[in-house]
Amino acid sequence: MTHWLLIIRYKSLSFRRWLKANSFTLFILGPIILAGFYVILEPYLITVAGRLHAAAATWRAQDLYPASFALTILLVAFPLSSTLKEVYSTHSADSYLDALSIRAITRFNVTLFFRVLKNLPAWVALLVVLHGIGGERTADSAWLRIYAPLTLAVFCNIALLQMLAVLVLVHDRLFGAGRLPAQAATLLTLTVLTKCHQLFLLPLLPFVTLAVIFKRTLGEALSLTGEPSATLRTPWSHLVLTATLYVLALLLYKRWRNDDREQAREALIRQHTGRSSLTAWLRRWLDRPVAAQVVRDWQLTRRGFSSAVYLAVGFAVLFQSIVVLAARRHDLSSEWFSTIAQVSCAFSVLSLTALAPLLIKYQLPYFWVEKATGLSPEAIWKAKFWYARLLAVPAFVMSVLVITPMSPLDPTDQALFILKLLIIAFMVASLMGVMAFEIASRPLLGLIFSGLAALAMAGLFIFYWIAWPLWLYGYVVAMHSLSRRAQTKVRFTEVET
Repeated sequence: MTHWLLIIRYKSLSFRRWLKANSFTLFILGPIILAGFYVILEPYLITVAGRLHAAAATWRAQDLYPASFALTILLVAFPLSSTLKEVYSTHSADSYLDALSIRAITRFNVTLFFRVLKNLPAWVALLVVLHGIGGERTADSAWLRIYAPLTLAVFCNIALLQMLAVLVLVHDRLFGAGRLPAQAATLLTLTVLTKCHQLFLLPLLPFVTLAVIFKRTLGEALSLTGEPSATLRTPWSHLVLTATLYVLALLLYKRWRNDDREQAREALIRQHTGRSSLTAWLRRWLDRPVAAQVVRDWQLTRRGFSSAVYLAVGFAVLFQSIVVLAARRHDLSSEWFSTIAQVSCAFSVLSLTALAPLLIKYQLPYFWVEKATGLSPEAIWKAKFWYARLLAVPAFVMSVLVITPMSPLDPTDQALFILKLLIIAFMVASLMGVMAFEIASRPLLGLIFSGLAALAMAGLFIFYWIAWPLWLYGYVVAMHSLSRRAQTKVRFTEVET
């Protein structure tokens, strides 16, 4: 018991440090972004809920089984990577606990406890979604008193299933980048086939009881069921399931965990083959010093080197939502739609590529390392140049996915329109990257300068497309001059202490 409390205290202190480091994002920036999205999307969410209720009038309760199975499988499968790191203590400070004389059951209980805590946000999100779908039916306190504890028990069982799945997948060497999606697709296919014959339920037996509760909860929200049945009110079946999963997971944890640690590390390596392929692709097309810096900067961005990463992503999505709002609320002509879509694409790319100068500011205290390793100024600025282009890829893809389904253009004009979006994204990203070192110590001032220049060039292409050869020539001349200027800026960039 003493060891259990000490580990809980240690993890609580680690969580407090993490909370303190990310307090601005969690309590100020995050709520502002979520509130903004809710204000924008509220009428559409109400419309979706209304249409869902209208469609549910023709459904039977049995029709909810595939959706319930799919929801259960996705909740189990989505956090498998983080569950693997927690169970086997790979790539975390918990690996030091393996050197202490702590019983396996204590480690298992602590891991399970924090796995349940990490599932709580998904539980709250599910209740919020069901409340929004159900309307007056789910606003009753009786619904919350019955289904909130039931769904919470489901999420506790899901935590056990997550740990059990990780232990089995790692032991059988089924955990990998290409294997997990195939297994998930197989399970989801089986959930659809359950409508054809009940024999397809056999591979899904671990999920059946949990899916039944989800089915009943969804049916209640969509007014497909009456009062909760006695089975749902009685917790004995759920207690039996929980006890069975707990005993089975504990036995496998004691038997396999220590012997499979090396296989767990190999599984994580296999899972990150996408990152390795990105590194290989960059090294194939770029010089090794440039490619190494681009990969490093990309990894820092994925890990959220600053709250600016979340802000940039939020603004990129927000600019894309402007197109959706304009198309839904106004009957736009094809010309106006094309103009608004191109402007939103330019601003989305600008939002993401603005991370390049902000990352330079973040790296200035360690800039002496790059100078001490003998990197040439050309390699340093080219790394940020290609990093900005890499950041523009998700913005361009998002623009195509959002805009294409709503575009009133015919297929030929649609292809030309996507080409224009690609040119705009390419130019904005290139100009933002080549001017990233303009005012390295004051990135916001540098953003004003480089952002205005990039948007000016994009504006010429958008509003005066007929003269595109002239603007393309101007872009080439400007890039030649700015690349020489960037090399000089890097040479005189000072290390901050």
